[in-house]
Amino acid sequence: MKILNIHFKNINSLEGESRIDFEQSPFSDTGVFAITGPNGSGKSSILDAITLGLYGETFRFDRPAGHVMTQHTAECFSEIEFTLNKVKYRSSWHAQRRDANSESELTPPEMKLTRLSDDEVLATTAQQVCARITEITGMNFRNFTRSILLAQGDFAAFLNALDNERMDILEKIISADIYEDYRNEVNEKAAEAQQRLDYLKQDLSVIPIMEPGKLEACEHDLIDFTDQTTELREEQSDLKQQQASLQNVLTLHSRIADQEKKLQQTKSLSESERQKLDQLTTAQDALLFKDDLEVIKEKNHDIHQDKAILTDFRGELKQIQDHIGADKTAPDGLPPKSVTEQGQILSEIRAQVGQLNAQRQSESDLWQSLGMQIDDKTSNLANVSKWLEEHVADESLLASFPETGRLKNLRAELVELKEKQKTFTKWSKNTTASLKNNTSAIAQENKRIADLKHKLPLAKKGAGRTGAGQESG
Repeated sequence: MKILNIHFKNINSLEGESRIDFEQSPFSDTGVFAITGPNGSGKSSILDAITLGLYGETFRFDRPAGHVMTQHTAECFSEIEFTLNKVKYRSSWHAQRRDANSESELTPPEMKLTRLSDDEVLATTAQQVCARITEITGMNFRNFTRSILLAQGDFAAFLNALDNERMDILEKIISADIYEDYRNEVNEKAAEAQQRLDYLKQDLSVIPIMEPGKLEACEHDLIDFTDQTTELREEQSDLKQQQASLQNVLTLHSRIADQEKKLQQTKSLSESERQKLDQLTTAQDALLFKDDLEVIKEKNHDIHQDKAILTDFRGELKQIQDHIGADKTAPDGLPPKSVTEQGQILSEIRAQVGQLNAQRQSESDLWQSLGMQIDDKTSNLANVSKWLEEHVADESLLASFPETGRLKNLRAELVELKEKQKTFTKWSKNTTASLKNNTSAIAQENKRIADLKHKLPLAKKGAGRTGAGQESG
């Protein structure tokens, strides 16, 4: 421990602030120096400032603050900077009177310990500071004042004492009683060690000494046991290797089982993908008829419209037939015909109308069948479209799935279905042409019926005049 700086104020006879820097010249120029002066000049006050700054006490007074503060002052303090193991510290002690009045009571002193290397505050109370100083320096206040600071009166008494008195004075100065404590402690430990040694000797005396022959036999047994131990260790090493091999085999079996499980999962996944492929193939076949289904829908709509028109025509035709059946006379401008001839004409007209109706009914049945096929294909197309939307991610399977025998058969069936589609398309075109022809014939018949409706009033008038002539005749 090396004291670097002392800064104090109003300590005993040293009124005001004072500072002693031992790192400055002339203190730094020599290793040994002396502080001298007459009595009352303040030499002991410097020592008081040191012990106050470190421990908050002085070696001369029991109540330091009340006795060290300079009279007629209201504040005093002491700060000590020291180094230990290349680490700098600052320990401070501060005391003052209440209300800054030199006649007031003293407040409790304050202390603080700071490590200057990082400005960390290590303690903030007198008790904590004393404990940390003792921990850092290894000396409490009593040891510090006995080994570092010697009181002026004690040293003077030592110089003036007789030879037989100096030992007592030295014991008082250096506190030889601590060595007495150490001696007592060492004596107690030595007694305990001796007691343990006695116990061990007693235990040893109880143990019987083996005879030489038996000792030799035991040595041979020890050699045999050593050899057996070596063999057992070798066997243990072999068993450990076998155990490791067995563990590797078990690990391989476990891996094989895992691989088989993964293989089954892969097979299940492959079967699932094959089913999806079959569904895709079926969907592909249904997509071939998509355009034809749209055409059939349009034709079916036209057929429904034509049916409605034909129904209207049939109603009008029935009304005309009723009028013609009630009036058998021919209209003006027509050659006179007998009732038989007119009946034959009407029979021919009725036969033609019946033939048209039969042809119309055949076409209606055909279109009804086509409508049912359209509904069926539309339902399949909706299901396929929904399935395709749900399995968009599987679309690449149609292009990238490996070639198999199943795919070859599906492709052959696809070609056959395309041929059937062409045949169906050709038949649909022929049916459409026939429908147009029938529609044209129906239009002509409708025109003819319209002419008959127009001539019917004339025929009624001519029949009335013929009846009047017969009555006059």
